[in-house]
Amino acid sequence: MSVHHKLPLPARSLAAALATTLLPLACATAVAAQTPPSTATWSMYQDSPGHDAVFPGPAQGYTWSFSTRGKIVSGLSVVGGTVFAASFDHRVYALDAATGKLEWSALTGNVIMSDPIVARDIVVVGTGTNDVLVATPTQTRWGNPHGDAEYGIDASTGKTLWIHRTVGEDMPSPALVGDLLVFGNGNDVVQALNLFTGKPVWRTPVQGVTTMSSAAAWHHTVYLVAGESPISSLKPPVFTYALDAETGKILWKAPYGDADCSPTLGASMVFVEGSTTIRGVAPPKNTVNTVTALDAATGARVWAYTSPRGALIHHGEQAAAGMFSAGVLYQALPEENQFLAFSAATGRALWRVNTRAPVKMSAVLWHHRLLFGDVKGDFYTVDAGTGKVLAVRKFPQGFSSSSPVVVGATLAVASGTTVYAMPVERLAAATR
Repeated sequence: MSVHHKLPLPARSLAAALATTLLPLACATAVAAQTPPSTATWSMYQDSPGHDAVFPGPAQGYTWSFSTRGKIVSGLSVVGGTVFAASFDHRVYALDAATGKLEWSALTGNVIMSDPIVARDIVVVGTGTNDVLVATPTQTRWGNPHGDAEYGIDASTGKTLWIHRTVGEDMPSPALVGDLLVFGNGNDVVQALNLFTGKPVWRTPVQGVTTMSSAAAWHHTVYLVAGESPISSLKPPVFTYALDAETGKILWKAPYGDADCSPTLGASMVFVEGSTTIRGVAPPKNTVNTVTALDAATGARVWAYTSPRGALIHHGEQAAAGMFSAGVLYQALPEENQFLAFSAATGRALWRVNTRAPVKMSAVLWHHRLLFGDVKGDFYTVDAGTGKVLAVRKFPQGFSSSSPVVVGATLAVASGTTVYAMPVERLAAATR
């Protein structure tokens, strides 16, 4: 992938941003702006199928912050000297990567949870919430009774270029393959749109809705998970799907995963996490997370891991996307308040860390250190080789499924309603 996102940010002390209260700012604050470079695209969740959003950039770390009027669940995208963010306040924001200054904001028709996909000077986001419209043994539909939509927005001006309206929610992020945007949604289908026009190219029925399972693409194959129902007795099978991006043909499907979990790709395998409530077992020890490795070419199961019985915690998604790097899968277990490293080849747990609250995001790997946050606002720095917790920094609001991005010496992350950019070295400095 041709990804060289640079994030030249303004210089301000990290201590100012991570003061005792670390109060969110009402607007962007920054100093010492530099000229943002031009970059290429952001093509899927965390911009790669392995989800490790760490890119080269300036050697100096900078600091700014920008607050929106709604919670931020979608991931950040960094393209062409601009940070793109989307919020529950129905808006997409373009922020100058050098200052945090607002370049433009664009209003949509509903809550936005999908990551901004950016290519050819077009930003694409989808709207939607998990309102259940239909739940039967044969059909599920989630979304707005009046419909949701995918929006194509001019990346330079914020002007809406096209709108593709859908029956179900469009919470998952598409994957861009060539000029095709491929995504699942809340109407039991996977579909592809033309990037430039928003017009449908193909549409493939699947079993169940896709809630937060953003698509991951490798070459001309797209992977995602579908199958969800709020009524356990009516819950349809959950499948991980591999589809031909050009035609929509289902290449294989395998009964693993969770419609909230984006597949992670690496070492010719697809890694998915699931969440299961054990029937006949009383709470709180009646839920487990499962992690499954599938052969990317055939869908055959390579290995599977089942966690100890946890407690069903009402925090939204019960399954999270992982991150693959150098033969290791780094995976949160939201049901267990744990974070694990697995051998990608064998599924052997290499180490585990207990977190103070569920982790719903995928981590990033920076200089052999893992960086991720939990839903209570704790941000962890963990030694990737040993699992030793090196630092825990407290933010004023919790973290969601919006994962960090590191560019050069700067980390950008969304916490609650606010986007923060800060020097990664000092944020990740060991405190224990």
